[in-house]
Amino acid sequence: MDKPRWGGRREGAGRPRTRPHPGLTGPGVPHLARVEIDPRHPVHVTLRVQPGIGPLRGQRAKLLEDAVREARIRLGMRILHHAMQGSELHLLVEVDSADSLSRGMQGLTIRIAKGLNALAGRKGGVFVDRYQARALNTRREVANAVRHILGNRRKR
Repeated sequence: MDKPRWGGRREGAGRPRTRPHPGLTGPGVPHLARVEIDPRHPVHVTLRVQPGIGPLRGQRAKLLEDAVREARIRLGMRILHHAMQGSELHLLVEVDSADSLSRGMQGLTIRIAKGLNALAGRKGGVFVDRYQARALNTRREVANAVRHILGNRRKR
């Protein structure tokens, strides 16, 4: 009896990408379940901006600073530290749940995208991919993340 030749996991199976993500050369952020959120532990979040936007300096940096400042007040997450590094935005945040992280990041990315698009006189997506979140469960991880964020802020 022959095996069926349809269905199942195989090379080239699945829906193809309808459009390539600008600036995404590798696989990007994997579409896996998000990390478990513990309200007692901070989360390191990274966002990458598309290459056409340019470096996050000057007016763009001021716009991001304003968006982060307003997000600290209005969104359901506490932004402890942030830094712009080239074309990346690094955040150290505290949230109560995965839902509040998701909603807070949606609000922040929309705010940033609208501002950067208005500044550049363009329309469309601003970020390369989804945000990448990493839960920091130990003191060492938190210290390393703070050193990374604040240290790179001083360099740039």
